[in-house]
Amino acid sequence: MSELTPSPSERSYDYIIIGSGPAGATLATELSHSHASANPHRRSVLVIEAGSPHRGPFSSTPAFYPRSFGSRIDWNYLTTPQTHLAKRSLKWPAGKVLGGSSAINAMIRIEPSDVCLQALYSACGPTWSVESSKSIFDRLRNEPVSSLGPPSPWITLHPNTDQLHRRAIEYGFGSLNPWVQATPTIWPSIAPYLRFATQGRRRRILPESRSQPIPILSNAMAKRLIIDSDRVVGVIVQSQGDEFEVFAAKEVILCCGAIETPRLLFHSGIGPRTELAQAGLECRYPHDRIGSGLQDHLVYPLVFQLRKGVPFAWPFDRVDRRRYIEDQGGPKSSNLAELGAWIDPLGTPSEQFQWHITPTHYLAYPKIPNAQPCVSIGVTQSHPRSVGSVLPDPSNRSLVRIDPNYLSEPEDRAAVLRAIQWTREFFHRAPWQDLFEEELMPGPKRISQEAVFAHIERFATTLYHYTGTCAMGLDPRAPVDPEFRLRGIERLRVCDASVFPAIPGSNPQMTIMMMAMRLAALLLEK
Repeated sequence: MSELTPSPSERSYDYIIIGSGPAGATLATELSHSHASANPHRRSVLVIEAGSPHRGPFSSTPAFYPRSFGSRIDWNYLTTPQTHLAKRSLKWPAGKVLGGSSAINAMIRIEPSDVCLQALYSACGPTWSVESSKSIFDRLRNEPVSSLGPPSPWITLHPNTDQLHRRAIEYGFGSLNPWVQATPTIWPSIAPYLRFATQGRRRRILPESRSQPIPILSNAMAKRLIIDSDRVVGVIVQSQGDEFEVFAAKEVILCCGAIETPRLLFHSGIGPRTELAQAGLECRYPHDRIGSGLQDHLVYPLVFQLRKGVPFAWPFDRVDRRRYIEDQGGPKSSNLAELGAWIDPLGTPSEQFQWHITPTHYLAYPKIPNAQPCVSIGVTQSHPRSVGSVLPDPSNRSLVRIDPNYLSEPEDRAAVLRAIQWTREFFHRAPWQDLFEEELMPGPKRISQEAVFAHIERFATTLYHYTGTCAMGLDPRAPVDPEFRLRGIERLRVCDASVFPAIPGSNPQMTIMMMAMRLAALLLEK
């Protein structure tokens, strides 16, 4: 890894990768390693990152990641007021830092289910067979790709989640094996999540070469693509108040994520004609579906106060701080979403829900002091039907309007209510009653569907899995083809969460890395 400020003689590269998140970092690592192995002078790669390298605790200490929200390493997105969430505008965290959102997320390491891989195959054709995707995950599990490597099977739980986990095992609802949750399955057990962590520290996905440094231009905003005769030849970059051009001899690859990728395309004259015109932007290459298809996972937390336990509150006390220094243990090493499971209230995969179980009061930590020991069960619909958009903002051409359109489909509202009621009934059974002092959310007074849904409207929030705004597929109307090429423009590819044809059923980082490795293989064949 190597940061740089390009001089006039260093502004041409074979490949320019915009964005250093899990997709961009994995792609840069694969290209740099493979090219250098064959011929160190044959091809070159430049990574452009809008954020800083940042090596502070917010991007390294696991339990600190909610503190990064709203900080300088967060894009600080804000949605439009949501009709079915009490007209609230939700804050949307996303990593504006080297490593992207792998630097500020909950570090959950899950491979997609066969259902999700089959959906990719159906949308993208025979080269996306389930078997070929699984072979890439085999590499991600067993090779040190992009500083990843095999996960540690040993997971330490906070006392709050540990007692719930031990009770689940005692009554046949749990497992000690974290690999149980390595792929989504239908209600096998409550088990720890595998994590992107090593020895109590976050494992951020970074562009890293095993042979020679990868040039990285950080604190640099890609402003526009340079397009000549329907071919992308470079990028206009703004850094430290100056604008300059960098050129790509072969291709430019957008790995900016589901918000920044469409925004960069809009400012390059690519997107829906009407919406670009309304924002005062020139439309040189009409693409009506760029910016549409936005989906996200919405989470609503059930919160229980424990009869016995350890309050998980900010700031950490002296004992906790010292323990982390001495053995990287204690609450500072927690990824918060320590346990998980999948449920299907109707017994069908399309009705699947995911649980994220934390040792905290989900809405209090780390903002509100809380002296009560708690656990929270975050209930998340895996396959929402509601679809939103990211489009140019007519009131400010430099911005976009983010409208996830949460719970706009009646089926989603009904499904979420069923899952929350199912979860409440499950945790009010005998195995748990002596663990819990009180249900704090939604609380014993909220019994009717109307009362529970009113609470969902007030307190449901994002799980920060933004996807689908440059969907990929065989359909000629899809913006991106199955080889990640943006249709209608040469030498431009997109590889990030924006290309998902539908939102994955679980935490998407591993699937994004799989896609980046697919693209690297395609480019290496050229």
